[in-house]
Amino acid sequence: MMQESGGKGSDPMQASESGYNKKYPRVPNGITDPEYSIEVGIHTFSDCLKKAKVKDSSDTERIYLALQGYNYGSGYIEWAIRNFGGYSKYNAQQFSDNKKQESNVSGYGDPSYVDHVMRYVGITFRGGTNPNFNNLEAWVTRNPYAQAGLYGQCTWFAWGRFYELYGYDPGFSGDGSSCVKELVAAHPDKFERSSSPKAGAVFSAIGHNHVGIVIAVKDNTITVQEGNLDGITNTFQDAKKDWQTKSYTLDQLRSIYGGVVFAIPKE
Repeated sequence: MMQESGGKGSDPMQASESGYNKKYPRVPNGITDPEYSIEVGIHTFSDCLKKAKVKDSSDTERIYLALQGYNYGSGYIEWAIRNFGGYSKYNAQQFSDNKKQESNVSGYGDPSYVDHVMRYVGITFRGGTNPNFNNLEAWVTRNPYAQAGLYGQCTWFAWGRFYELYGYDPGFSGDGSSCVKELVAAHPDKFERSSSPKAGAVFSAIGHNHVGIVIAVKDNTITVQEGNLDGITNTFQDAKKDWQTKSYTLDQLRSIYGGVVFAIPKE
């Protein structure tokens, strides 16, 4: 609602053109009852969440798909799944371009709608779903390790997952053992060095050149996501398979990697 109208006006959810609007003209700002606008907008977004098959509040990639579907219409959701497997900034732009050409209009929707909505959401750890390799900014265009051709390396994977989960550049570009240091230096207001894990942390190995992401911590069990299982640089296609989600005790993680240090998100 903040993105649609700043919470103002008689149609704050800009839901007049929704099929769920049964009372007012289906034209821009046709709804003149703010409460009804919210009711229709929530119904519309609920439908988008269902069509995107969002599992829960941590299912970030599908939530993004649903958000862009709210802006473009649910037809985008079906199109993105069919052609790309889900949402990405690239296909959001492509869909808009296609619609502009089909309808011979100068603009269609907001290709950056997801970013524009998410700016109203606090930048925090967004949960532990699987990587969305259709997110080209995370894995290709903005990832410094991709630019160096290091697909499949643990650093490439950790950078991409961090960007997906937080929505911004972690600020590291060195080897795995230096990533925690570089992250804390780049974002001292958001992360701090620690010997203890926390969900959303980045860990660097002390005795090995390795880095990964902490997805969850429960009691003494740490669930991490990490790449470069085969120990080599891959093609992008092979790199998409070269990662794992695995649970360790803290002692196991320390033993495997010769000690670990964490960059944990500040409260």
